[in-house]
Amino acid sequence: MQNDTIEELIAKYLAQSISPDELKQLEQLLAEERNMVLFRESARAWSNSLTATPTKSSSAAWEQFVSRRRSAAIKPQRSLRRTLQFAIPIAASIVVVIASWFVLQRVTTTLSPQGNEVVQTVEPVLQEVVLTLADGTEKSLSEQSDLSMETEDGTKVEQQASDLLVYRSNAVSRFIAKTQYNEVQVPMGKRFSLRLADGTKVWLNSGSWLRYPTQFNKSVRNVFLKGEAFFEVAKDPMHPFVVNANGLNVRVLGTAFNVSAYPDTSNIITTLVEGAVCLYRKDYNKRTAVELTPNQQAVFDASKVALAIQRVEVDEFTAWKDGLFVFRSQSFKQLKRRLEYWYGVTIVNMVPELEQECFSGTFENESIQEVMDLFGYTYSFVWKIEGSVVTIEPKAFSHVKLKTLLPMI
Repeated sequence: MQNDTIEELIAKYLAQSISPDELKQLEQLLAEERNMVLFRESARAWSNSLTATPTKSSSAAWEQFVSRRRSAAIKPQRSLRRTLQFAIPIAASIVVVIASWFVLQRVTTTLSPQGNEVVQTVEPVLQEVVLTLADGTEKSLSEQSDLSMETEDGTKVEQQASDLLVYRSNAVSRFIAKTQYNEVQVPMGKRFSLRLADGTKVWLNSGSWLRYPTQFNKSVRNVFLKGEAFFEVAKDPMHPFVVNANGLNVRVLGTAFNVSAYPDTSNIITTLVEGAVCLYRKDYNKRTAVELTPNQQAVFDASKVALAIQRVEVDEFTAWKDGLFVFRSQSFKQLKRRLEYWYGVTIVNMVPELEQECFSGTFENESIQEVMDLFGYTYSFVWKIEGSVVTIEPKAFSHVKLKTLLPMI
């Protein structure tokens, strides 16, 4: 395919005068990286010089676009790790958004998607992870804190990084009969990790709470979870590890798995990465417990007392612990809740038809502004942030439909 043909198809697409056959041809051509690079550059040049009234004639659009493109300063863009494939409409006014991570509590001034209004955005106030000791004492685990202490049973506790707390037992503490519990509460918009006294590693997602013994000195290693956590359980065949999550118990000997049990949903989701886990409600019974194998996921609906098991791609449900926000064929209604937890915001959606649209993609290090920009330019809505509230409002603009949303970066 000649270069002038791909450019003409891009121009028609941006001018909203592309035919269904040409749209299909464009999608095929964009499978080639060089054509995708051209599309990205063209979209940026087009958006930078887009007039208030889009050109209706494709030939006129082409001539005008070429002129603009020659005069536009198209600079190489740094690549963000962001891939998107959306089965939704895409607006003609595509804008390539490159932004660095916004500092919490910083007020920024940006142009609105209309390009003619200044919107002042305020990032959510930074909240700290809170550690509650057995005697009720609370300690904040901020990025600047350097906690180092010893519990009443002799367990040493040390904050080794801004998001890591480590427990170390000693020979004496293992034989203390009374079990003492600590709690860690993670606010919305943050994540935190623990290494428990038995060597088990725990990653806590935003808006989560974990209660655990400072020392495991019982026959069963019990912990209590509200929210979402990924566990790498230290192997100990003589002492099963049990996660108590809103009425469902997950019992293991040594394995890696994810449990999502937020209080605002009746679903408790257990995803197994390796090893084996057993699920049960009250007392453990090997004959009646449900066992999962790797790459299986169990969804327990507490309101209906119903359990469903399916095979899944586990990375979609565990990538969050590595700082990746992964979603595949999820409705915006589902995504909205996840985004609220991830960024510590409240999203008010005034575009009802957006709720059921399905999305797939991956974000890494993008701010809430970048994410909303991408969704907004894709679906053609406008948004604003006031404090920690994100409001989505409809935007009157015609658009064409693509089978997949083209990667913006």
